Amino acid sequence: MGEFFNFTFERDFMRPLFCILAFFMIASSCSREQDGTTVIGDFELAGEWQLQTLSASTQALGFPQSFTDENAQGSFQFNADLTGEVDYNVKLFGFSFAKHVDFTYEKAIPNVFIYHSDGTIDQWDLMESRDGYIDAEWDVDINGIPARLKAIIIK
Repeated sequence: MGEFFNFTFERDFMRPLFCILAFFMIASSCSREQDGTTVIGDFELAGEWQLQTLSASTQALGFPQSFTDENAQGSFQFNADLTGEVDYNVKLFGFSFAKHVDFTYEKAIPNVFIYHSDGTIDQWDLMESRDGYIDAEWDVDINGIPARLKAIIIK
């Protein structure tokens, strides 16, 4: 009678319980957001911001390409009167990509529109923003190559 009870208990109770538990663990892990810290909200943009990292992605001959400048140097000065200045020099895809121009800007969460004095317009898509930290992406043309930049900028 003991063998019958063990066999029935393991088969009729433990295995289905394990399967149900495993199902709920897998289902709950799939539905969670990967990063709960994403904040896109109002923040103080005026001030000097330093470029921390800059990466670019593009398509070349039908294949995705990406590159990160580990030594990105540059700054963005946003003034309270909605004017500013950008100054950076980075190397992406083997090309030097520099910008030193004045601009005006408009902050319209979740975007920042930068109107450069050279006629170009950058539309920053904010991935994360809070006081002292910006994670933004925008489209550019690097020596004739359309690319998507991703930057981390801190105050």
